[in-house]
Amino acid sequence: MKKGFIISLRLCFLPYIVWFLFALSPALVFADESRQGRYYFGADLGVAQMDLKRGDNNESDIWLYGALRVEYALLHQLLVGVEGAGWTDQSNVNSPISEDVLTFMMTARIYPWQESGAYAKAGWGYANHRYWESDTSSDASGTVFLIGLGYDINIETLSVSYSSNDLDQETYKALTFSLGFTF
Repeated sequence: MKKGFIISLRLCFLPYIVWFLFALSPALVFADESRQGRYYFGADLGVAQMDLKRGDNNESDIWLYGALRVEYALLHQLLVGVEGAGWTDQSNVNSPISEDVLTFMMTARIYPWQESGAYAKAGWGYANHRYWESDTSSDASGTVFLIGLGYDINIETLSVSYSSNDLDQETYKALTFSLGFTF
C-alpha cells in the first residue's frame, strides 16, 4: 500500500512541478547579465524517492537529501562545478540500523534561454553507500550520474533530479525534489 501511494503521489505531482518550472515569468529570475566569470556557492535540501537494490532485496522509501555546491560561470549560460550530496534513510530513526548514500561529483548547469532561470543539469562522480547496525557495517562504492531540471528565482533554486548508481553488487535510483539557495 505504501509503495503504491508514493508512486501515485509522484505521478500526480510531477507534471505540475515540470509545468511550474517553465511557466514562471523570466522577469522574476536571475537577471544578472554579468554572470560569466563569477563563482557561486549553494546549498539544497529536499526529499527523494530512493529505490535501493541489494542482491535479491529491493527497498523503496522516502529519504532526506542535502547538498553543497561550488560553481563557476564559464560562460553566461554555462556553470561548471563540484557538488557534495547525500541521502539518508529516516525510516529507521528509533532503530539501531542507519543507512546513507554520499556522492561527490562534477556538475554542469546549462541555461538554454538567455533571459530565463530555467536550466538543465548533469553530473558524474563518486558515490558511497554506508549501512551499519550496532557492531556491523558495510560500505559499497562506485560511480554516480545525475540529470535534472531546475529554475532559479532570484537566489532560490527549485530542482528535480534523477540519479542512479552501480555500486559493488548494489544499485540505487533516486528521484529528488529540492529547494536551495545560491549566492
